[in-house]
Amino acid sequence: LISSLQTGSLKINSGAGSYVVLRSFAQDLSDVYVYPNPARTGTTISYRLDKPEYVNIKIYNVLGEEVTTLTDELQSEGLHEVRWNATDMSDKLVKKGIYFIKVKAGSDISTAKMMLTR
Repeated sequence: LISSLQTGSLKINSGAGSYVVLRSFAQDLSDVYVYPNPARTGTTISYRLDKPEYVNIKIYNVLGEEVTTLTDELQSEGLHEVRWNATDMSDKLVKKGIYFIKVKAGSDISTAKMMLTR
C-alpha cells in the first residue's frame, strides 16, 4: 500500500508485505511496514519516526488477547525495525492464524493484520 498524506488516498501494490501509512501518523510515525506477510516463522515490523517518541508495539490474537510486547521504550527519530519470532510472552511458538500488530507512537495508534502460516 502506498498513501498520499495530502489526499489520504491508498494505492495497493502487490508484494509479500503490508505497508501502512496513516494520515494520523503524518507528524509522528510516518509509515509501518510488516514483512513478510503472510509469514511462516515470524515477521519484521519496520517504521520511521519523524521525532523522538515513546513506542509500544504489541501482538494480539483474533480473540483480542495480548500475545506479547515487542517494544515499550522511548526511541529516537529515524528508521526502526522490530522482529517478532512468532512466540508468546513465555517464548513458546504460537499457532498458525491471524494476528494483529498494534503500533503506538506517542498518541498515534495503528493496527496491522498479519497471517502466520507455519
